[in-house]
Amino acid sequence: MRRNGARRRVREALREELRSHTSAPGLDVVIAARRAAFDAPASELRASLHRALAGLLGRTS
Repeated sequence: MRRNGARRRVREALREELRSHTSAPGLDVVIAARRAAFDAPASELRASLHRALAGLLGRTS
């Protein structure tokens, strides 16, 4: 049950973050959440995903 909750939290954070990356159509993203994601605040999950996507898309913002 706890793992599914973490998966839902990460998925929602990813949806929120992808909204700001509309210039990346067709991008497939695979996320492997670590144990720290179970208890991490939503803001921390979004910040981590933002950094990862910015790196993938070659952006610094």
